[in-house]
Amino acid sequence: VGLDGVEQKVEMFDDPILGSVILTKLDEETRDKLAGAEFAMYAQDGTQVSVTGSTGSYSYSKDGSGIKTLAVNADGELKVEGIPFGSYYFKETKAPAGYELKSDTMAFTIGEQGAEVKVSYTDPRMSGSVTLTKVSEDGSKTLEGAVFELYSKTPRTSGQAAASTVFSDAYYRYGTYTTDANGRITVSDLPWDDYFFVETEAPEGYEIARDINGETLAYTFTVGADNAGPVSISLGNITNSEITQESGVAGVRAPIAEKVSGVLGVRSTPKKGVLGARTGPATGDASAIALWLALLMACAGTIIWLLASGNKRRKAGK
Repeated sequence: VGLDGVEQKVEMFDDPILGSVILTKLDEETRDKLAGAEFAMYAQDGTQVSVTGSTGSYSYSKDGSGIKTLAVNADGELKVEGIPFGSYYFKETKAPAGYELKSDTMAFTIGEQGAEVKVSYTDPRMSGSVTLTKVSEDGSKTLEGAVFELYSKTPRTSGQAAASTVFSDAYYRYGTYTTDANGRITVSDLPWDDYFFVETEAPEGYEIARDINGETLAYTFTVGADNAGPVSISLGNITNSEITQESGVAGVRAPIAEKVSGVLGVRSTPKKGVLGARTGPATGDASAIALWLALLMACAGTIIWLLASGNKRRKAGK
C-alpha cells in the first residue's frame, strides 16, 4: 500500500538454476578416451532433449528446436551447457568402431547449486575372428588335416606370463587347430592383439610351405578396432605342395623348432621372409628349460667333484 493508500503490486523474479554436464567416453578395458561415439539426452520423464552447437560442445535448447544427436569430440568428450534444474540421462546411439553398443543409460542431476556434473560411459571391445583355407598348390583341392598353431603377442596363461619376464620379445601359443573337410580353420572370440599362425603338420601326401631358406612360414594378422566384430579376418588360401617320389626318397630337412613342445609354447617374433613372415627358433619352451636345467646340474656336479677331489688331495698330503 502506497502513501496515497492505493494498493501496489511488486513482481520479483528468480533466475532459473542452470548447470552443465561433461560426458567422457572410455574404453572399458584400458580406460582410454574414445572418439566416434554418439548419444541422445533425455529428461527424467523420457522426453528427448534438443540442443544447439556442434561436435563435443552443445547448449540446451529451451524451445525444443535444434538437434538431438550429441557426438563426442576427438578427445572422447561432449559438454552440454545451460541445462535447467532436474534429472536427466544419456543413452548411447552409436558406439566407436570396434566396440559394442551398450543399452545402459547414464543418469545425472542438475542440483540446486547448478554445478558442472561429470559422468563417464564405457564400452567393451568387440572380439575378432580369423579364417584361413588350406589348398593344394594348383588351388584345385581344399585340404583337410593340416595342423596349425596360433600364437599371440600377449601371454594367456600364468605360465606364459612368468615366461614373459624372461623373454621380452616373444609370442605365446594361443591354441592348436586343424583344417576341416573344407580346408578351413576359423578361430573366434579373439581379443585385440597381434597374432600369427604357423603350420606344424601338413595333410597326408603334402609338405609344409617354406621360404627359400627352408624355414616355416608364419601368417600374421592383428585384431583391433578396425576389424573387430562379426566379419572374420581372412588370411586367404595357404598352399601345400604334394610330396613327390624324389623328395620323399631324399627326405625334407626339418628346420630348427619346427614344432614347439612343452606347456609354455614360446616362440620368437616372426621375421620377414621372401614369401611372407617366417618363424624364428622357439625359445622358452619346456624342452629348452629342461636343457638349461641339465646344463646347470652338470656344472654343479663338476664343481662338487672338483671340491671333493681337492679335499682328498689335501687329506692325502697330511
